[in-house]
Amino acid sequence: MWWPKLSLFAPPLRVAVVGAGAIGGEFALRHFGRLTGTSVVGVVDCNEAAARSLASSVGCPSFTSLREALEACDPELIYIGTPPSTHRELVEASLAADCHLALEERAVGRLSGGSLELHFAAWPRPWQRVPWCAGRAEGGPLREVGTHFLFGLQEIFGARCVRRVRATVTYPADRRLCESGAEGELELDGLVLALRVTTDGSATEESGGDDRYELRLDGEGGRSLLLEDFTSLRLEQPLPRGSRTMVERAPYGRRESVESVAGAVRKMRGERDGGSGLPAPRITAREAREAQAVLDAILASDGEWVVPEYL
Repeated sequence: MWWPKLSLFAPPLRVAVVGAGAIGGEFALRHFGRLTGTSVVGVVDCNEAAARSLASSVGCPSFTSLREALEACDPELIYIGTPPSTHRELVEASLAADCHLALEERAVGRLSGGSLELHFAAWPRPWQRVPWCAGRAEGGPLREVGTHFLFGLQEIFGARCVRRVRATVTYPADRRLCESGAEGELELDGLVLALRVTTDGSATEESGGDDRYELRLDGEGGRSLLLEDFTSLRLEQPLPRGSRTMVERAPYGRRESVESVAGAVRKMRGERDGGSGLPAPRITAREAREAQAVLDAILASDGEWVVPEYL
């Protein structure tokens, strides 16, 4: 989802939130507002009490129909966070009113499984050939790359989402060197993700020999969401729809993280933030420890189920 770069003189983008449920409430209270250059001017829900409650928290009027909100509030952007069966009518009304749209899409429905696959032509990678990266104490693909996806699972499914793990990790004969591969499972609430790691190039042929990092979440009707190389998101569907790219080569996040940290420091100093104004997520010490607990469980598993030791 795109957020506008802030201007000191531009008026906020007027937003109507349609759907006063959990996700609509999160966007209304946390994501729309001054920091993103937006202002919620109305909340719509067919449940009058739900609409009134959320609107009261936001500080704006409530409505039981989008038509009423369009007439009363003159929004520029309509956020639709309602069940899929209602989308067509709401989208048509929004477009007819010449409004921009932000639409919650139920991409894959109920999840049925998935996988985390990390495949390398060689380890360490050519640009990272330093002794510690090849060492068992500090390096290895699970620690260097896998933990990024463990953070991602926490972001998607919540803190301590991995309930237990079972994995077989393979090592070279030299006990100083890091793992050369792994295969196993990560069990979340009602969901099991397969884990596969290779470092001999055997699984990189389909990517032309390039390293391949993939988190796949499988859903209903043969549909899957595939996060590739941290920055691209693809929706895979059976024919005739086929696959389509939803996000391609998004910002990696490092510049945004620097801007976010620098902006926070400026605010502590009482200075005006000269960055983009867009907050980037920062990993907390607790989140880091929880990802480390899952990694430790994988490395200690030896083919048996292990429960991560969260603090």
